[in-house]
Amino acid sequence: RFAVEGLRADRDVVMEAVRCSGHALQHASSELRADRAVVLAAVQRHGDAFRHAARELKTDRAFVLSVARQSGQALEYASEELRADREVALAAVRQDARAIVHIAEDLQGDPVVAAAAGEMGSCSLSASHC
Repeated sequence: RFAVEGLRADRDVVMEAVRCSGHALQHASSELRADRAVVLAAVQRHGDAFRHAARELKTDRAFVLSVARQSGQALEYASEELRADREVALAAVRQDARAIVHIAEDLQGDPVVAAAAGEMGSCSLSASHC
C-alpha cells in the first residue's frame, strides 16, 4: 500500500500515466490533482478527466480558459461562475460545439456564442478539416 501511495504522489509516474489515459488523474494524489501541468496533460488526453482536478483549478479563470481551449466538453466540471463567463464559453464552443450545453443558459442564447457553436458544428459535419 505504501508503494502505491508513493506512486500516486510521484509526478513523473503520474504525468506518464495521464498522458496514456487522462482518467488516471483520479488515482493521483491530491497535490498532483492541483498541479496545472498534470491536469492539463490529462485533459488533453481525455477532456472529462477535468472532473478529477482539484477544486481550486476548477475556479481558476486562466486555467479553465486553457482547459476549454483543449477540451470544450471539460467545461462541464468548471465552476458555475466560469461556465457563465463569455470568454470561457466562447473558447469552449470554438473547440467543441457540443460544449454549449455546459455553459450558462443566458450565454447559450448569446448571438456570438451561438454563431461560434454553429460554425464549429458545421465544421465537424463537413468533410473538410476546419
